[in-house]
Amino acid sequence: MLSCDEWAVFRDIRLRALADAPAAFEANLSEARTEQQWRNRISQRAQFVAVADQVTVGTVAGAVDTNRDSVHHFSM
Repeated sequence: MLSCDEWAVFRDIRLRALADAPAAFEANLSEARTEQQWRNRISQRAQFVAVADQVTVGTVAGAVDTNRDSVHHFSM
């Protein structure tokens, strides 16, 4: 799970994913944010990355949905 201090790791994989498969996301590359915005985004969820051969290759996030008493996963 990423910490807020690892915001650049998340930013890099997220922007690569948006460039690689823009139709798979509700956002696009124009979502470039400030460091604080990336940190805030990570702080609001459990953000994970997948690493293969020491290269970050994917990401997934989860957040508690208190209205449904469940966890919602997104950004995969």
